[in-house]
Amino acid sequence: MGLCACWRLRRGQRLAYVAVTTQAVHVCDSKDVTGPDFAVGRDGWARFVRYAAAS
Repeated sequence: MGLCACWRLRRGQRLAYVAVTTQAVHVCDSKDVTGPDFAVGRDGWARFVRYAAAS
């Protein structure tokens, strides 16, 4: 599973790293990269982005 891209997203003062692989999108806190993280399938991520954009 290779890393395709990595972004740093800014929302107010909170930052998150988002890494896209061929199978999933991985998200973690940029200030605590050893802390919890989560991964979601690419289709699930696309649904989340559509939902967030509409909110």
